Amino acid sequence: MILFPSLVLLICCAFSWSEARVGGFNYGLSMKNQFLEASKDTNQKQRESNYTTYYFEQPLDHHNPSNKATFRQRYWVDTTYYKPGGPIIFNNAGEGNAYPADGLLQRSVFNLMAKEMDGIIIILEHRFYGESHPPLSEEPQWQYLSANQSLADMARFMQQKNIKGIKGDVSAPKNKWIVRGGSYSGNLAAWMRLEYPDLVYAAVSSSAPVQAQYDFYQYFNPIIQYGPPRCVKALHDIVERIDQFFAGHPSDAQKTQFKAGFGVDDSTPDIDFADLVMGHALGLWQSASPKSFPFDEVCSLFTNVKDRKKQFQVYQNWVKRGLAKEAKQDGGQTTTNGTDVSSSSEDPYLNSWIWQVCSEFGYWQDSPSRSSPWYNRRVTSNLVTTQYYDEQCNQLFKRTTPPAIQSVNDYYQGWNLHLNRTIWINGEWDPWRPLSVASDDAPKRQNSTFELSLIIPHGVHCYDYSTSPGYKNSLTELHNLTISTLKDWLK
Repeated sequence: MILFPSLVLLICCAFSWSEARVGGFNYGLSMKNQFLEASKDTNQKQRESNYTTYYFEQPLDHHNPSNKATFRQRYWVDTTYYKPGGPIIFNNAGEGNAYPADGLLQRSVFNLMAKEMDGIIIILEHRFYGESHPPLSEEPQWQYLSANQSLADMARFMQQKNIKGIKGDVSAPKNKWIVRGGSYSGNLAAWMRLEYPDLVYAAVSSSAPVQAQYDFYQYFNPIIQYGPPRCVKALHDIVERIDQFFAGHPSDAQKTQFKAGFGVDDSTPDIDFADLVMGHALGLWQSASPKSFPFDEVCSLFTNVKDRKKQFQVYQNWVKRGLAKEAKQDGGQTTTNGTDVSSSSEDPYLNSWIWQVCSEFGYWQDSPSRSSPWYNRRVTSNLVTTQYYDEQCNQLFKRTTPPAIQSVNDYYQGWNLHLNRTIWINGEWDPWRPLSVASDDAPKRQNSTFELSLIIPHGVHCYDYSTSPGYKNSLTELHNLTISTLKDWLK
């Protein structure tokens, strides 16, 4: 692995109070990507884009020719820097509404790659997200939402000889395509190189949790390990107090009073409450940017407060103010009465990522078990267990079988995956690194001429997506190595 000590932060996900934990599922990968600027609700008035939205007809089921159902998949193209012979830089936007794609096309590493390599950028919206899904009038057919079907979408798209928005034939394998992605999209980039090596010339996979895992309590380990010790200890003490309160079998009246202290409605289930009140603080860790580290806002609460009781009260008030502020900003639409994943929506595809983790990946961000060495340092409630997530999968999808963790890891090889002409990039402090090829628990790997694993010290999630100028430090060293390596491979 190669370390880049001068590299700085990039936000990949942004959190709001109401989104911090939706039924326990939303510490997510890139549910609100800074560059995608994805809207929370596909029915809200969409922002203007400088790019034409194109549509591509995809089979609903790539593996059953007798199924003639199709859906329209959105994509966006930028040919600003293209010169004949340049690569096609391809991104599946992953788990979110990809509109508008201007950020990825204009202000991210994709734009830099296109500029330096004379390439075309194509952003493809993932099936069952945004507007790339069957008609809303139809009952969602969740069995067709899988990583494998998405990979087949990408492969079929790459082989089209006439892609709208592009002059001439740039299809694969006639032309060289580089697939790049971050987070779950980073999984797809690597898995495309694995599944379709004849179509994908090279891949760059950033912050990719390629190792599916059922019990993912390690998500919080980087916070415990790298966060300011005094701050982490204060958060642990708050969690301990919450857990001790519920372990004491309080009356309904006592629960009402306790939840009200955080500004949370008494109808909120106990587990949802415990998850919610810690959720935003912990989510801020992943929301770091080059110019700010939002987690510092949490830690500043305890700067001059050493007494545990006062720390608890200060944190209570902080949560209460945050929920009230967001409710006001949303015109009263933000609720504080739980995180019921079964709540009705005109767009059922807002639950698409929940289906994917319920069916394939798990990633259950629960409390460590009492036997774990991390338990006495935990920063999430012991009420949050794998059963908590399983029950929500059953509630929303009537799904009683666990995620297909073993099948996914067997098929895609998890963190044991080795690929030539592939660059892996991870942040040292990324809460998703424990599931990446750079995990401390993964087999150690050596860099070679055709496969690199790069670590960004102090980096969190998808740091390498950024190219914005004016940072205190820069990602220039990393970007230069990545692009020069790709250029060598393209020769």
